[in-house]
Amino acid sequence: MAIEVSFGRFQLLRRIAQGGMAEVYLAQQTGPAGFSKQLVIKKIHPHLAHNEEFVGMFLDEARVAALLSHPNIGQIYELGEEHGQYYIAMEHIDGCNLRQLNKRLRRKGILIPPELAARIAADVCNALDYAHRFRDGNEKLLRLVHRDISPQNVMISRDGAVKLIDFGIAKATTNQQLTQGNVLKGKFSYMSPEQASGKRLDRRSDIFSLGVVLYEMLLGEKPFRIPGQVGKSRSDNTELLRLVTRCEYRLPNSGEVPEGLIAFLKRTLTAHRGDRFQTAREARDMLESALEEMPGDGSTRRLARFVTEIMSEEEIRTNSGSLPSLEASQLARAVAGAGQAEALEAVDGDATVAMDLATVTIDQARSPFDSHASEASDDTAIVEVDEIIDSHSVEGLGGHGDAPTRIRVSTLDAYGTQGSGTAQTALHADRISRNAIILVAAFGATAGFIAALLL
Repeated sequence: MAIEVSFGRFQLLRRIAQGGMAEVYLAQQTGPAGFSKQLVIKKIHPHLAHNEEFVGMFLDEARVAALLSHPNIGQIYELGEEHGQYYIAMEHIDGCNLRQLNKRLRRKGILIPPELAARIAADVCNALDYAHRFRDGNEKLLRLVHRDISPQNVMISRDGAVKLIDFGIAKATTNQQLTQGNVLKGKFSYMSPEQASGKRLDRRSDIFSLGVVLYEMLLGEKPFRIPGQVGKSRSDNTELLRLVTRCEYRLPNSGEVPEGLIAFLKRTLTAHRGDRFQTAREARDMLESALEEMPGDGSTRRLARFVTEIMSEEEIRTNSGSLPSLEASQLARAVAGAGQAEALEAVDGDATVAMDLATVTIDQARSPFDSHASEASDDTAIVEVDEIIDSHSVEGLGGHGDAPTRIRVSTLDAYGTQGSGTAQTALHADRISRNAIILVAAFGATAGFIAALLL
C-alpha cells in the first residue's frame, strides 16, 4: 500500500505488513547535503501506546536485537519515540524472504538446488552461532534463543546475503518482559518437540527448527503436516502438535537428497535434544562439509542469480525486520485496504501463534519414518485444544529441568494478546450457540404453559 506520510524525520513510503502489535513501513530518511537512506520503520499501534505490557514487549525486542551486530542478522539502527509512539528503525533488506521464495518455487513446480539450500541453512547457522554465544558488555552470556526460526524470518537479498530477522519473541536473561504466564509463542510446523510441549528451551530448539526449514527447502513440503487444511478443526491442530512432539516425519532417501544433507537432517530433526547438534557452529561445519562434496555451486553469487531469476516475474516485496502475516481476524481490514487476492495472500501465512500451557504427563516419542503424502496448508488457525499432547521428556541444558505440559492453543496473537477485532474461539462460539438454544427452548416451554392456562 503506497503512502506518503511524515513520521518525525522519516518519510513513510508504504506499509509492508501489520500484526497485532505493530505496523511495519518502508521509509526514507533524508539529511543535509542530499543525504538519503531507505530503511524500515516498525511502530507500535497507537491504541497500544499507553499499554505498559505491550510497550515493554516492544522495547524488549529492540533491546535484544540492537545488541546483535552480524552480517547474517538484520540490523537495528535505533529505538525512538514520536508523538507518543515507540518505533524501531531497522535495516532495509532489498530482497525476499524464504517463505516467498518457497511459494514461488512451488508455483513453478521446481525445488531449490540442494547446494543453495545448504548455503542458506549454513548462513542461518552463522547467525544463530553468534546469537547463542553472545555476551553483553559485562561479559555475561545471555543464552539467547530466537524461538521463531521459520522461512518468513529468513531474508535473502538481491545480492545473495542471507539474514535472520525478527527477534520479537526471543528470550534472553536481559528481558524485562518474558513470556506472559504460561503462554508459548511460535509456529506449529517449525517448533521443536520441546517447544511444542511447552518445555524450557535452549539453543538446540533453534537448531531443530532450522532442520525443519532445510527439509522444506529440499523436499518442497514440511516434515510435519497432515492431510487437508490445517486449522479447520481442533483435531487437525492436535494431530499436528502430536507429530511435532513425537518427531514423526518421513526421512528422505538418497535419491531425493544428497547423503550429506540426509545425515544433517538425522542429526537435527530428533526428538531428544541430546541426539542433535549441540551448537549451531557444529551444524554449520557439517553443512560446509556437505557443500564441499556436492557438484553444484553453492556460492553467494549463485544464490543471488537464482533468487533474481525466480522472483523476476513479480516484484520482490520488501520484508525487513519483524513482518508477521496478517492475523485471520484482520482479513476484513486487509480487504478494505487492498485487493482481495492480495489480502488473502497476506493472511495465508505461517502466522506466529500463542499457546497456553498446563501440566500433564508425557508419553514415549516415536521413530521418524511415517509418510504423509499430501501437503497441508500453513497452520495459521488458532483454536482451543484440550487434548493431551504426548512427547518424551528430554534433558535440559545447564541443569534446567523440563516440566511435562498440556497444550491449549488460544486466540492470542504473537505477542500474547487478544488484539483488536480478534474473533471468538470455536469453543466460545459453541457455548454461545448452546446458551441460545437453551434460552429459546425455555422461552417456548414458558409460552406453551401460559397458553395452556389461558385455554
